[in-house]
Amino acid sequence: MPDLVISDDEIRRLADGVCDGTLDAAGYARLDDVLGSDLTAVQKYVEYISLDASVAMNQLVEGSPLQTTLTRVFATTAAPAKTASVRTIAAVVSAVCAACLLVAAATTFLSTPASPVARIVCLSVDADFSGDVNGLGHLLRPRDVLRLREGSATIRLSNGVLVDLSGPTSISIANERQVRLNRGQIYATVPVSGHGFTVTTSDCRVVDLGTEFFVRRSEDTATEVIVTEGEVNATLVDARGGEVTALVLLAGQAARLDAIAGLAGGIGYDVAAAEKLRGWRDEIVASTGFVRTDPSMPDNLEERSDNVGESIRVFRETEVLLDREVALGTGEDRRVFPAGTRLVSYLLHYDATTNATEAALGAIKFAIPIAAAATDEAALLESDALFARPGVVLPAPAFRGIEPDEDRASVSGDRHAMNLHFTVFGANSIDQIRLFLALPDPGGGPGEEP
Repeated sequence: MPDLVISDDEIRRLADGVCDGTLDAAGYARLDDVLGSDLTAVQKYVEYISLDASVAMNQLVEGSPLQTTLTRVFATTAAPAKTASVRTIAAVVSAVCAACLLVAAATTFLSTPASPVARIVCLSVDADFSGDVNGLGHLLRPRDVLRLREGSATIRLSNGVLVDLSGPTSISIANERQVRLNRGQIYATVPVSGHGFTVTTSDCRVVDLGTEFFVRRSEDTATEVIVTEGEVNATLVDARGGEVTALVLLAGQAARLDAIAGLAGGIGYDVAAAEKLRGWRDEIVASTGFVRTDPSMPDNLEERSDNVGESIRVFRETEVLLDREVALGTGEDRRVFPAGTRLVSYLLHYDATTNATEAALGAIKFAIPIAAAATDEAALLESDALFARPGVVLPAPAFRGIEPDEDRASVSGDRHAMNLHFTVFGANSIDQIRLFLALPDPGGGPGEEP
């Protein structure tokens, strides 16, 4: 067989794929060739596996990909050791495998299930996970791996840190203060209670110093870090986890860190990438029940024209700076806004499927107060001129709003959440509500309290 061309980067990608469970059949075939061709490649593979011990321990079960590849490594090193190099590699492999077996045994016989350190608090309508994930409210424990295939999701750690994921992304939970980004992209919003929150990748360690930051890792770009607020320490690490180069990044700065190339340095600030993943972080912080965010409003919202399961979809509509006094909302949630107020509207849209058998319940929570809410046909029509998305076909007037005798919608006492209970009544399968939030001045400061 001709000599294989094997790079450190390829070995690292193969090891990452084994640990996070994303390596396909072709990848395993390539890994088998690599492990059988070059003792130096075997040593590199073991080093990369050992870098992420928490993932390795979680994956080491009978018949698992990690167990299979380590068995292959044993076979490679089982022949009589004729050189110091072979003996060294065999010793490294034996030490790693012994550690794996000891931790696995301790986990099986001595420990109880770890307490949850995070939960999923917000999902987009198209969020799709690999593995046993129950959706909103799903609890995450140390050593859990969360694989988002598409869409977006937000997890809240027990120290208050919010981590937004955009699929395809895979992360591993170490504890409430640290997650590992295996691949993909995340956006972290860190409150004072989460100071020191850390994101690791195969290339680097990113430590929060009171901030919001974006981390992206792929096979092509290594790891990119973008700071939108505050400050972080980003440290390049080598194959053994040793620190190589430390960078301090401030708001508006970005860097690329590549462990294979041994390079760390500043890059252009990718505003579009950061803002896209950040999404509505300054506004929406959580949802429950049937509520799902949807970044792409369809062109037609008429009855059953664009059904997505039984979701109550949340669309960010329009941001408006009022040039005159305007009254918006329904009943006790109606308010008069003076000229100069900056408002953003959110449209909550429920279009039940033909086989809906239960009420659609849920809530949407915002970081700033809900200033007004339009829940009836008249209030929705009244606000369309200013806030309806241009070009979007809306339902017939008779189908808009909620049915007071059948549906319930109420703003929470602190006005940060809207609680929903939608039912299907007769021929009308649609319920709509428009919420108005008063945004802060561009110069800073909180949104105006109602």
